[in-house]
Amino acid sequence: MKKSIYISFIFLFVFICIAIIVKTGNAGDFNNNILKSIRSYESPFLTAFTKLISNMGDWFSYTPVLIMLFIFSKTRKNYAIPAAVTLIFSALLNLILKNAFAVQRPDATEHLTNAAGYGFPSGHAMNGMVFISILLFLFLVHSENSKIIIIIPAIIFAAIFILLIGFSRMYLGVHTPTDILAGYSLGLSISIVSLKIYINKKRKITA
Repeated sequence: MKKSIYISFIFLFVFICIAIIVKTGNAGDFNNNILKSIRSYESPFLTAFTKLISNMGDWFSYTPVLIMLFIFSKTRKNYAIPAAVTLIFSALLNLILKNAFAVQRPDATEHLTNAAGYGFPSGHAMNGMVFISILLFLFLVHSENSKIIIIIPAIIFAAIFILLIGFSRMYLGVHTPTDILAGYSLGLSISIVSLKIYINKKRKITA
């Protein structure tokens, strides 16, 4: 499991690099060009669709899933508790980082949905990555005997959902690409560390 910690540090390093680039003001052209390209596809249908995806990406939108997982004892211990703890930690850390970096969102005149506070790192991207990836990691840990026909679709669904969340926030004009990439990288780092802690505790209990 030492390899997982190294991977976690790599994603953390990526986040730090993005943060430095943003705070030194060197991300402007990169962000503006991508946002301009994305907004060139604006349409009523795409706006409605991205608003739906964006709402699904709110951290509290994951509550119904957690409640369902808490109902049964097996999923409660194996999925609900570690996912809930990790998501709460991520949401609190994201709030702290937003205020610490104090990076403004894109121009408010470009917003297609309501968004308050600072933009870096994206809470939707960070919390969405944490929630989806930790559940996916836990699923892979507890599905050693599962057929590949189940595992592959789960991975594909997770990847598509995460990418759509990031795209929706950029399309709606409330986040820059660097906001999204920073949220993704830090979210993955948190999930990997959380999974390692969970596995280590599980080994101590079964030892």
